[in-house]
Amino acid sequence: VSTQSTGLTIFDEEEKKTYHSSADVILATDGGPSIIRQKMMEAGVAHFSTEFLSHGYKELVLDSQSAKALDPNCLHIWPRDNFMLIALPNFAGSFTCTLFLSLQDQELSFNTLKSPAQIKNFFEQYFPDVYASIPDLLEQFLSNPIGELATLRGEPWHYKDKVLLLGDAAHAIVPFFGQGMNCAFEDCTVFDDLLEEGINNWGILFSAFFHKRKKNTDAIAKMAIDNFYEMRSDTGKEKFLLYKEVEKALMKRYGDQYVSRYVMVSFRRDDYKLAEVAGALQHEFLEKICRKVLKAEDLNWDLVETELSLYRQNLERKKLIHNLC
Repeated sequence: VSTQSTGLTIFDEEEKKTYHSSADVILATDGGPSIIRQKMMEAGVAHFSTEFLSHGYKELVLDSQSAKALDPNCLHIWPRDNFMLIALPNFAGSFTCTLFLSLQDQELSFNTLKSPAQIKNFFEQYFPDVYASIPDLLEQFLSNPIGELATLRGEPWHYKDKVLLLGDAAHAIVPFFGQGMNCAFEDCTVFDDLLEEGINNWGILFSAFFHKRKKNTDAIAKMAIDNFYEMRSDTGKEKFLLYKEVEKALMKRYGDQYVSRYVMVSFRRDDYKLAEVAGALQHEFLEKICRKVLKAEDLNWDLVETELSLYRQNLERKKLIHNLC
C-alpha cells in the first residue's frame, strides 16, 4: 500500500499472482487487522493502540434437541461475577454458547482448565445444566480455540485526501453491546450523508467524517466494555432486575420522555455519545426513585414526575455541552 499514490499491491495466495491497482482514494474497510491502517502507522501519519481484555472466550455448540428448554428468542446469560457463559440462538434451533473467562488468573482461568477432569469439575460446579446438555462438551472444549477480545483506539482515520479508514479498521470494539457491525454500517450512512451535503473535497470530507464519528465510536467502545462487567456480574442481582422492570414501566408510561440507554443503543438511531450521556443520568435518576422500592408497582409517581423533569433538564444541558442531537 502506498498512502502517497493511493496504490495497492495485492498478492493472491491461491493463484500465486500479484496484482497492482490505483485509485483516486482508498476507503479502507479491511477490518481489525487492517493492512491499510498498519501502513499509515508505519508512515507515521496515524497512531493507534489495541487494548486487550483480561478475558478471552471459547465457543461451544448446544444442539437443537438439547436446546428445547431454552427460549429461541432470547439471549441467555449465566452470570458468575468474574466470568460468564452466554447462549445465542441459531436459525436451525441450536445455540452457540460462549464462555468468557480470564486468560491468566491463577485460581480460575483458561490457563487452569487443561485436563478433562479440570474442565468437567468446572462445568459441574458453575454450569451443571449446560454440562448435562452438551454430551461432547469435553471434546468441544479441548478442540475449539480460545479467542481474544480487544478495543482499537486511535487517530486520525484519514490521510490527507488519499485514504480513509471505516468500520473495524478504524474503531474495532468488544462484542458486549452487539454493536460492532451496526457501528460500521452507521459509518456508511454518516459518510453518505456528508456526500449528500455536496462536499467536493475528499480531504475536507474525510476530516468532517472523522470529527463527526470519533466521539460516538469512543462512546460505544466504552459502553461495550461496561456492558461486559454488567453482563457477567449485575444481571443476576435483584437491583439490576428491579431497574430493568422500572425502566419498562417508565417507557410505557412516558413514551419518548424516557428512553433507556439500552433502547437508545439497540433500537434507535440516537448518537452513541448521547446514549452514553443519557445512561449516566439515568443511573442517578433510577437510584433516586428506587430507594425503598422492591418492585415497579411500589414507585412513588409524584417523586418520579419531579425527578424525571430534573433528568430531562440535565439531559438537555448535557446535549448542549457535548453538541449532541
